[in-house]
Amino acid sequence: MLAEINPQVRSLNDPYEPGVHRQVIYDRMAETILAEVRQGLSVCAAFYGHPGIFVSPSHEAIRRARAEGFPARMLPAVSAEDCLFADLGVDPGATGCQSYEATDFLLRRRQVDPTAMLILWQVSVIGERLYSRETPPRRLSVLVDYLLQWYDPEHVVTLYEASPYPIAAASIQTLTLERLPHFEPAPLATLYVPPVDDRQEDAEVAALSTAVQRDGYSIISALDAKIRVSNSGLLPLTWIFGYLRALAVLIGAVAIAGLVFALSARTRRRTVSYVMSRRMGLRPATHIASLLTELLLVVGLGWIAGTLAGLGGYAMLTRSLDLQPQLPPGAQFVLPTISLAATGAVVALLIALAAGGTHTAAERAKPADVLRLE
Repeated sequence: MLAEINPQVRSLNDPYEPGVHRQVIYDRMAETILAEVRQGLSVCAAFYGHPGIFVSPSHEAIRRARAEGFPARMLPAVSAEDCLFADLGVDPGATGCQSYEATDFLLRRRQVDPTAMLILWQVSVIGERLYSRETPPRRLSVLVDYLLQWYDPEHVVTLYEASPYPIAAASIQTLTLERLPHFEPAPLATLYVPPVDDRQEDAEVAALSTAVQRDGYSIISALDAKIRVSNSGLLPLTWIFGYLRALAVLIGAVAIAGLVFALSARTRRRTVSYVMSRRMGLRPATHIASLLTELLLVVGLGWIAGTLAGLGGYAMLTRSLDLQPQLPPGAQFVLPTISLAATGAVVALLIALAAGGTHTAAERAKPADVLRLE
């Protein structure tokens, strides 16, 4: 047809040679166009589909022509995606549309919203840098393994190839995702993955929503198990809590170390005092009671003060995280009884061990040795 319009028409398929890097082929195409332009000719390059969609030679030819001072422009046309919407009867405005080149989709680990339609271009040449007429089926296996993060193996997909001729029909192959690796797509095939129907609400969630709305409240948004903290804006919040936990552990370690040093210093004085007092009739039970009293005052009051400070900070942080305090229910302060009981038990055990160890050391000390060292 083009030869009838202009007998001087030339094909741009000549640079395609097996084993040649695709970028080299595209550069040769652009140079073929520019060579005629540099001779002062008016050149029109025609590509199937839209000349600006997955046609890098067209963009490169225009860029080089303008850089060399030649006027150049691109005219819009019907792309394979436009044909896909028409032939499959789908509307990208109904659910949204995600469109990626298949190799780029895998290399950049693109995240998928399964509630919107997904279009993957050039699935027949995944990972192909060199031009080849054959497509290894195992490449589609890599794509399917990645898509199974969001879709069930039985999810129905479509291998679509728009017809470049007005008298021929498009190629449409419908199959499940798990069967895709066993198919060899056509060279110009595009993979269409329909959205997951998320409009079916769980019966319990629906009943709860109805009850909430019946009481006069409105539901602004709903969270479900698909929403992950690691993939949301709450990630900085997890960093803050992680930092606070590390800080609390560090403060606890410093406090325990300080307690150990303090007990070491007090043990010597306690030993001398007990040896002298024992000769004057001090009973062991009285000595242990005095040790427990001293440790309770130091360690116990410190634990109480630290606990109150921690609970106060927890209450303030809980209130500050209530982003919409005007909406019920308000932020709730939940007393961490298990954590308090566990730390209290540890503190009590440390006090008992410290008192028992100090008394045992004092009991074993000989008056002559203590007085000689003193």
